[in-house]
Amino acid sequence: MASRRRPFTRYPGGPSGAVAPGPNQTAPEGVLAHRSPRLAAVLATAVVLALVLAVPVAAVPASAASPAPAPASPGPASAPGSSPLLSPATSVPFDPTAVTADQPLAAPLAGDLARQAAQAAQAEADRAAVAYRQAQADQARRATALAAADRQDQAAAARLATADKADQQAAAQLARARQNLRDLAVADYVTGGTAATVDYVLSSSDANDLSRRQWLVRSVLDSHQAQDLRLVAADQAAAHQLDAAQSDMGRAVAAKETAAEALANAAAVVQQRAADLQARRALLDLSLAAAPVGDSDIPRMFVDAYVRAAATMAVQRPACRVPWTLLAAIGEVESHQGRSNGGSLLVGGDVLPPILGPVLDGTNGTALIADTDHGVWDGNTTYDRAVGPMQFLPSTWARVGRDGNGDGVADPDNIYDAALSAAFYLCMAVPTGGLDTDPAQRVAVFSYNHSSAYVDGVLGWYQAYQSDPTLTGGLSGVSSTNR
Repeated sequence: MASRRRPFTRYPGGPSGAVAPGPNQTAPEGVLAHRSPRLAAVLATAVVLALVLAVPVAAVPASAASPAPAPASPGPASAPGSSPLLSPATSVPFDPTAVTADQPLAAPLAGDLARQAAQAAQAEADRAAVAYRQAQADQARRATALAAADRQDQAAAARLATADKADQQAAAQLARARQNLRDLAVADYVTGGTAATVDYVLSSSDANDLSRRQWLVRSVLDSHQAQDLRLVAADQAAAHQLDAAQSDMGRAVAAKETAAEALANAAAVVQQRAADLQARRALLDLSLAAAPVGDSDIPRMFVDAYVRAAATMAVQRPACRVPWTLLAAIGEVESHQGRSNGGSLLVGGDVLPPILGPVLDGTNGTALIADTDHGVWDGNTTYDRAVGPMQFLPSTWARVGRDGNGDGVADPDNIYDAALSAAFYLCMAVPTGGLDTDPAQRVAVFSYNHSSAYVDGVLGWYQAYQSDPTLTGGLSGVSSTNR
């Protein structure tokens, strides 16, 4: 979607020194291809959520046409020439007197939609978190079941070993008994066999001796037969126990395999739910980052970048006292808070596609600025173009570019880097500091862009943001000195 902001021309003396991109302007072919591997990796892997595009900023009534720009004053890379500065509204020149301290900006419709999207993303993240916890609980139950199955498997293995040992012992006893019986039969045969047994019985001296000898023979035979029967029965019982133990072992192994498979499936579900939760949380982060804060049009991530930049300068240059709302005002005039080129916002603060001003080739009221960065930032190796949400010239970025998000790279297309660099630039412009006062602010903003109309426009937005109670009450940790 194209932004509703109209293009405007400016002096090239400040960080941008170019015309803001028009509604239908797109990055030229090859702009992304030449960028660093870092950007390529971000484009390939990051989950992108579109910024709330084309936010209809509350129309600011215009009382008169934009004043003619003041002549350029001494400043970094100053150059003469300008054309009128148009307002953040759709089609009327900006009248800084129309935005007063008691007239905060109205909440745009797109801001409400963004907040609804953030609420929906929060609900999705909550549901994903519940599903993740349920999957974890199921995984824990599966792990408990597997542990129980493993214990049953070990018990079945122990019973099988016991049964196998008993079976071997019974078989051995039966084998020994039968071997003894065979030995007895051999001995009986050697001594005469059946005839010898009969002769033993018949050689009794009397009837009592005969009965005793008959009883002895029957007892020996009965004993061997009974022992054989007992051992056979014991061997069969041991065999049955072994079969039962083997069956139990088989069932235990199958149960363990089933439990292990169920646990593996549960672990896969947990992994899937974790990935889904991570994606939902990333979407929530982006939704919250893109949603405007309070009744303003400033995305939450942009507010965070401005606040962090002001806080950093409060430590590095305490006398500067640059308010974060002044940075936000510049970001509004320069790129409509990153929306000028139909941008998308990444978690790390990158705004894609890159916001590029017109080619500064001296035509259509633009300045003539030859290429200074070999096309690294603006994709043009002949002329320069302003880049990023704070619209820095590549030559200015080479001097003041700062890493605001701690990734080791100073990137003008990253709002954290751009905001800190803009704060640093403003503080450099007024070494005595005091950027929380109107005179110092006018000097600093004029150094950013040598146009009185530009200064009035920025300070108009600054006053509007300063007077917005939803910005004041909706941000914790923002000190009054930075307001």
